Amino acid sequence: MSARQENPPDCKVYFYPKREKISEIRPDLGVSVPLARIRSDNENRFSIMFAREYENLLSKFQLCESTFGDWFNIQRGVQPYGKQKHTKDEMTSRFLHASTRLNDSYMPELQGEELSRYFVEPNRTSYLEYSDRLASSRPIENFTGERLVLRRLLTRKFRLQASYVNTSLITTDNILSVVPLKDDLNVLYALGILNSKIISWYYTGLSMVAQKDDFPQVHISALKSLPFPLAEKAQHDQVVNLVEKMLSLKQRQANTNDALNDQRHELQEQIQYLDQQIDRLVYQLYDLTEEEIRVVEGA
Repeated sequence: MSARQENPPDCKVYFYPKREKISEIRPDLGVSVPLARIRSDNENRFSIMFAREYENLLSKFQLCESTFGDWFNIQRGVQPYGKQKHTKDEMTSRFLHASTRLNDSYMPELQGEELSRYFVEPNRTSYLEYSDRLASSRPIENFTGERLVLRRLLTRKFRLQASYVNTSLITTDNILSVVPLKDDLNVLYALGILNSKIISWYYTGLSMVAQKDDFPQVHISALKSLPFPLAEKAQHDQVVNLVEKMLSLKQRQANTNDALNDQRHELQEQIQYLDQQIDRLVYQLYDLTEEEIRVVEGA
């Protein structure tokens, strides 16, 4: 075996902006990544996250003994219509949908655009029949009780967007239900982690699927494998307390008239401050140093 094979060289990894026309490969672009790190990755990902400068930072996540999948049942919503079960006319007419609740089998539907970080639009405009007429269904437990809902579409800044619900709401394929598997965890603690900057940075940095499309989406397998940090009661309660305040502020902001610019501006400043506080607590949960925090913030 040659020395070159024993010590594989580094390679340059650089992501060009979407639709950019490339006329040359500039040698000054990219991050140096050890080829051995890419070869040892089960998915052979060409990611700048494998650069030596991120090695200690990524090791912090590997120290977590559990993942989100250990604590939550994460599933897509129902598929209302399908060619194998419905005619073209039935699908075109959306015969399982209604603008009002026609009978007890109809559930209020939470749609993707009604969900954002820490906020769920309270007014429903769509109802969906939950019955065996659906193309594919999910257990009713996914749509009732205390749980999190996460939009599959990332924001334009590549951020996960999740919120909390405790009422009966059915969802379709564009929203994931995040249902707790254990009783000894406040779901608001997990909500703070899911909406944190560090988790979005980690997810998008290691998920090639999250970066390849014009409309990057969350994939269940990747979400389940995210490292989930456990906390002492004091830290846990701090996160929960701040998330409760954030949910309240987001609701107040939605209820504030657009004409009240000063009040909306003040609420937005409070929301940004709370966001930063939650981020700081989550950085502590993953045991990041100030230097490592600067790396994530700079990204």
